[in-house]
Amino acid sequence: MRFPKYGNYSLDVSGNVLEVFATGAWNLKTTEFLIEEMNELIARFEGKPWAALMDGRRWVLSTPECQTRLAEAIKVNISRGLTCSAMF
Repeated sequence: MRFPKYGNYSLDVSGNVLEVFATGAWNLKTTEFLIEEMNELIARFEGKPWAALMDGRRWVLSTPECQTRLAEAIKVNISRGLTCSAMF
């Protein structure tokens, strides 16, 4: 299996589920772009319960700075109605 050289992602909303498809190796800039776009999408949920589903099969993960920033974003998302998440 070949992994992309640089990180990328795509986001979609299906009902009250945010779908994330992540690929490659992420840097902090990619993470910040994801969080910005994700915040725009989850505003649609208007504080109602929602879930996140992440397909990380082609994600090579990220730097420690990215992991810290993602953990912060998850805490904020919980306060905005995130009730369940899964990654495969």
